[in-house]
Amino acid sequence: MKADCYIVELMAEFTGFASNMGVVMDGWPCKLRELDSGEWCYLIDAKVFHNDSPSPEDAPCDGNLGMLCKDLQERAARGDSTLIAQFFGLVVPGTILARHIFKGLERPLLADGDDHADKCKFVYTRKPAYDYIWIGEKEGKMRSQDVPIGCVFAVYVTPNVKHKDQFPEISGWIDHWAWLEEDSGLPEATDGWIDRYDMKVWTREQQ
Repeated sequence: MKADCYIVELMAEFTGFASNMGVVMDGWPCKLRELDSGEWCYLIDAKVFHNDSPSPEDAPCDGNLGMLCKDLQERAARGDSTLIAQFFGLVVPGTILARHIFKGLERPLLADGDDHADKCKFVYTRKPAYDYIWIGEKEGKMRSQDVPIGCVFAVYVTPNVKHKDQFPEISGWIDHWAWLEEDSGLPEATDGWIDRYDMKVWTREQQ
């Protein structure tokens, strides 16, 4: 299957009208990569760390995060149209614009057989100008709307450790994204970030 067919097929899961996908395809900043398994993966531009355990003194570089197409298709099949619209409208073009990157969740997490998965998570936060939703069904389209008042947008990432040799260009895998309440003391950070995360590893300097 052609790579760009995944975008059409994905959106068609909840729109039911593949021919209306011009709004998604025209000039869309998606990069797709076929994995050795035959699956397709979106590559998202982001600030990344070559060191899996960075300190606040380590500067990130430009790199790629991955999101499996099948994972998006599963969310589309569940009817999570807002999540899909946010992925294409906020995650894909905006993760590279993150204001802060945090590491480690202050809550136990078991994932992929790792009893300490909470310690390795990265969280990218920023305050975009708009939110995105999907309007309509068969002949629907993405639409921008005002952001939730007093909130920031957070993207959760798991470092690519197990498959680093196989996919060296993918620094991490995107797990989830959501709007969360903004911290009162640190602009564009999630509320209570000091207690929520192990550390803040990077902040973009304001221009």
